[in-house]
Amino acid sequence: MAGKYLNKDNGFKDDPSPWKTNALHMKYLGGKHPYKLTEITEINFSVLHPAVNKTIIIDNVRLVENPEIPEDYLVGIVDGYGQPAKKDYEAKIYSDKQLKELAVNELAILDKEGPMTGRSKYGGWLNGPKQNGTGYFRVGKVGSKFTLIDPDGYLFFSHGIANARMSNTTTFTGRDFKNDEVRKDEQADVTPEDSKGMIALKKAVTTTSFVAHPERYAMFVDLPTYDSPLANHYSYRKEHYLSPFKQGETFSHYQANLERKYGEITPGAHLTKWKTVTLDRFLNWRFTSIGNWTGVEFYHQNKMPYFANGWIIGDFKTVPSGYWGGVFPDVFDKEFEYRAEVTVKNIANEVKNNPCCIGVFIDNEKNWGLPGSLKGHYGIVIEALKLNATESPTKMKFVTLLQSKYTSINKLNKAWETHFTSWEVLMSGVDLTKKDNLNKKIVRDFSELLELIASKYFEITKLALKKHMPNHLYTGCRFAAWGMNQEVVKAAKKHVDVMSYNYYEETIGSKHWDFLKTIDMPSIIGEFHAGVVGPDTFNAGLVMAANAKDRARMYTKYMESVIDNNYFVGGALVSVYRLSNFRSCLRWRKLQCWICPEH
Repeated sequence: MAGKYLNKDNGFKDDPSPWKTNALHMKYLGGKHPYKLTEITEINFSVLHPAVNKTIIIDNVRLVENPEIPEDYLVGIVDGYGQPAKKDYEAKIYSDKQLKELAVNELAILDKEGPMTGRSKYGGWLNGPKQNGTGYFRVGKVGSKFTLIDPDGYLFFSHGIANARMSNTTTFTGRDFKNDEVRKDEQADVTPEDSKGMIALKKAVTTTSFVAHPERYAMFVDLPTYDSPLANHYSYRKEHYLSPFKQGETFSHYQANLERKYGEITPGAHLTKWKTVTLDRFLNWRFTSIGNWTGVEFYHQNKMPYFANGWIIGDFKTVPSGYWGGVFPDVFDKEFEYRAEVTVKNIANEVKNNPCCIGVFIDNEKNWGLPGSLKGHYGIVIEALKLNATESPTKMKFVTLLQSKYTSINKLNKAWETHFTSWEVLMSGVDLTKKDNLNKKIVRDFSELLELIASKYFEITKLALKKHMPNHLYTGCRFAAWGMNQEVVKAAKKHVDVMSYNYYEETIGSKHWDFLKTIDMPSIIGEFHAGVVGPDTFNAGLVMAANAKDRARMYTKYMESVIDNNYFVGGALVSVYRLSNFRSCLRWRKLQCWICPEH
């Protein structure tokens, strides 16, 4: 409840324990706790969305004084391999030789065991009820169960790992550069900062290096020098919305370890080997596809189906979402429509009509609103109404529709129980956040306006995809569990081929998904995971398991709940912990029978 590190953000989701203890630190979901812990007057315990019956034992409750926290407890905590430096544990790497031995052993196992049998060229169910093959992936239905159908006509269940790419493998070192060259923005960019790969740092840049964040820099042991053979694994981030470091030098221990592991006979050889081994590994583990944010380098290997992805970014107008500082694109701005086509054309050029591409995700977890309260649910509409219509195409569209519906400002006032003196007042911007009562007529209109803006978003994206990528499925933008309001789901249904959701829970359950019966469309889980704290990790992520065995149970339970739901055609795991031990934890045989009527 006290201490100098409590509210100091050094770039961890949560700080590791500063002393040796058998106690399990209760993690705060959002990272560092923003509240004054000294003002706690009550503690409540609850279990959210349990997949199995659970018992909570509250016993021997007491306040204890923590041991003294060493001043240097965050100093030198990450070793040269990117591991916790102050802990010894099974599977920890201590030498390059050990890494190379692991590589040899794994390659031998992969060569001996090979991929899953009973699968078509594209990973479909070879002995299942064959359908008509169109040369590309499509959706279909067998009895009451939706399914994907591979290019050759075999039933297909998408099961794999998201984020198989080199983006996001770097971490801030705490250093920055005085040379501004690394901070220059690219013109007409189609890739957001957090999805970009490595940026080569020139000597003219690295010679201007300085320690911008001393406490962060002090965490690392044995970072390579700029003239080291591993210096090519330094990069740069120009922005980061969650980190206390808005910009700075980064280093990828992951890529450096690949080079140590596979060698570098020719430039980039370790990445070529990584690409081959990754695909062989996924096939051996009985995965059938690579999930969202697949690295472009996998697109034309033709060994495993994948999902292509892209973001609509650019200098178009936006509308505040009303929460968490988020914004939503002004989809009635012509610039947004133009940037959507630029994005899709870029994806099309990357995919090149490859039949291994199952579908395309555009954007991710958009800020549609925050269900739970009317003002949160309709945040986009309320925030748009605050804007001046002469500067906001969305606001102008909203007012035009309201004028058409009500014909006079008096009729609108009567319906909404407001007191606007003219349409011009509404045009210039009105704030309804302080209005105590959002009556049924306001809610009805807000619902129509929200569905309107959502429909326009999906329509623009769909038209661009049908124009440039007509043979590939549009798999939506992956709704977050906290932002799945009914109007947006209804809007997406009109335009996407497969509904997509990111759902971080122990299982998808059943009650939450009753709406799938209403929309009656194939759906896919874009992200889920379960994490474990250490000894080789500092944080469990969003969904915490008790240990590795419990994590395997949670994974299996989640996938079985997806498989058993007639509307889901796949799911993608993210944040995998210690992949080398992953396969042995799971009941793979059942997972091979995804579409089998007997299961």
